[in-house]
Amino acid sequence: MHSLWNTSGRGWALIHRRLLVGLLLAAIVPGVAFGAAPQVGTIQGQVTNGTSGGGSVAGVQVTLFATNGDNSTTHLTATADANGHYEFKDVSSASTSTYVIGLSYQEAEYYSDAQTFGDNETTKNVDITVYDSTTDDSAITVVSAHTVIFLENGGLAIQELYVFANMSDHTYVGTLDNATGARGTLRFALPAGFADLQFGGDLAATGVMASDTGFVDTAPVQPGAKQAFYSYAVPLKSGTYTYSRKIDYTTLKYSMLVQGDRVSVKSDNLEAAGTTNMGTAVFTNLTGGDLAAGSTLSATLSGLAVAKKASPMLWIGLGVVVVGLGLVCLYFVRRKSPVAASAPASADEEERLLAAIADLDDDFENAKIAEGPYRAARAKLKAELVELEKAKEPTAGG
Repeated sequence: MHSLWNTSGRGWALIHRRLLVGLLLAAIVPGVAFGAAPQVGTIQGQVTNGTSGGGSVAGVQVTLFATNGDNSTTHLTATADANGHYEFKDVSSASTSTYVIGLSYQEAEYYSDAQTFGDNETTKNVDITVYDSTTDDSAITVVSAHTVIFLENGGLAIQELYVFANMSDHTYVGTLDNATGARGTLRFALPAGFADLQFGGDLAATGVMASDTGFVDTAPVQPGAKQAFYSYAVPLKSGTYTYSRKIDYTTLKYSMLVQGDRVSVKSDNLEAAGTTNMGTAVFTNLTGGDLAAGSTLSATLSGLAVAKKASPMLWIGLGVVVVGLGLVCLYFVRRKSPVAASAPASADEEERLLAAIADLDDDFENAKIAEGPYRAARAKLKAELVELEKAKEPTAGG
């Protein structure tokens, strides 16, 4: 394998800082001061196997990760009984305490959403569904894929968004890579000459490794949907560029947007679908569908006039209208754009939370914090960020 990170000229830590994990995958939660807090409660729940005819969950070890108001983290463990029931008694029910339930089953990790006790609430029921694992990826499908190509900084800046679906009732854990000791799951092909690779969506930088054709995610794929968002740059040496890469999974719906009102785009896989206006920019739109796994997607772009720099608001518009990744795209835009510098004072707290999440991601990537406390702490910060975003939304009468 080649070194994926050196191609961008930046260290892994810097790329990892640019993640905006939203949908993401692991919320981190605040812990509790066990035994010391005046308010105590119980967290309990049921571990269930969602695979038809799946294995027993009796005896599975369940871990309660907790973070309290001063961001200190701790954890407790319990064993599920014969029926999959678990229980943690006498934990802090203070509003400053946040929790995540985690467990490992058949080489896949499962985590709950962040949990906090409400006013006068003394019991939290947190059920977790696990699935039997498989190394067969035949049930993995790309429901929709989007490629957005910008003219920027003497080259092309490309954003890719995929929505995957695991149509089975098994968790796909991939195949073992003997060189790294990790299991590769979702594969992503990249065009030749790519640089400045960055991740978002459900892609976690600490779980991504290089491959001969691009990169591979190592996170298990549970039944249901999963988003993957990443961006990269390619050099542009003339007014013509051929975008070409392998289709790794059957793709039901695909769209491509290319910036430039005088750009011509031709493809054997895609059909012209008019133009799309975003702000002052015009994008040529192509669509396609039912792309077979193993086929090659190719599009020739001509008439490219290289722009010195893309409009910051253009990133925001595309992030919201086209990519639709919410906070993930927001974080990505703020890392790329000078717009954040002129944001109102109310954005200061948002920037602080985003910076805290980025620092926490760095610590996790550099093995300065274990996964459980990391998830717990991240969940708390993410919850604060979500509440901040809700507070910014206009009221019904406003």
